[in-house]
Amino acid sequence: MNIFDYIFALLTFSWYIFYGLTFINIIPRLYFKNFSFYYEVYVCLLLIAYFNPYADIKLTKIKKQIVFTSALMLLFSIGVNNIVDTISGHADVVKNKTTHKW
Repeated sequence: MNIFDYIFALLTFSWYIFYGLTFINIIPRLYFKNFSFYYEVYVCLLLIAYFNPYADIKLTKIKKQIVFTSALMLLFSIGVNNIVDTISGHADVVKNKTTHKW
């Protein structure tokens, strides 16, 4: 494993911790969004470097983990967070409409 793989493993572990702590409202979502942005950029650059058409790579265990974790990260970052944001936005609209004082 090279240094980029170690950084990936550390960031992935940190991302799971941040996601869990954000999901149960221990830390603000802003911290997770900021961390997640840099993590996503790093993963994208790593995927481009490893899996570009000009590179001849051997698919090792860590590279398989990178691909799998990248897919999970995209699913959770884009999918689940978008669903939670949309539902909470709709709940806020309903709450504001029902608590309006006449």
